[in-house]
Amino acid sequence: MAPRGLYQRGLSQAERWALHRSQLIRATAEIINQRQSPSVQSVVQLAGKGRNTFYAHFANLEQATRAVESSAATLVAGRVEAGLRASVGPRELLSSVISAWLSAATHAPDLVGAFLSSASSSRCALLARQHLRGALEEARSSGLISGNIDEARLLAAVGCFLALIRIRVEGRAAAEALERVAVEVLLRLFR
Repeated sequence: MAPRGLYQRGLSQAERWALHRSQLIRATAEIINQRQSPSVQSVVQLAGKGRNTFYAHFANLEQATRAVESSAATLVAGRVEAGLRASVGPRELLSSVISAWLSAATHAPDLVGAFLSSASSSRCALLARQHLRGALEEARSSGLISGNIDEARLLAAVGCFLALIRIRVEGRAAAEALERVAVEVLLRLFR
């Protein structure tokens, strides 16, 4: 990162703009993960940017927080879509959804961790619910599971799933081990 007030002259204006925005989003995510009350001052200080740079990208702190959520959601959704395209069977489909979330948590723990935070947890849970429901419905139609995909079990599945993602974000277990556990729990929950 260049010192404050200086920029990388080898980058185009658009590249610098994208870099600054990304750094501000990452700094916002890091502050959320530290369970601090974010402020514009704390974000710009951590990112090594000025207040004018912050306000050139975001109207307020709420908008920066929404950008963290959107960045995380886009990252997860992109990985899930790529995994689904490569999946053949229903078990693979379920594994792909789980693996995609774990991959995002491994690649960008700051973004995914902030996405799991209480401020964005409802949006995160909604996205996880949507991904899991699709994979579970496919598993049910193929006979891999026979239980109904009712709201109570789906809520339990999402809660367990997000807890496992949190474990990955915190680096307390390997992605492969968490994927095996998640698949096993889901298959037992909906058998």
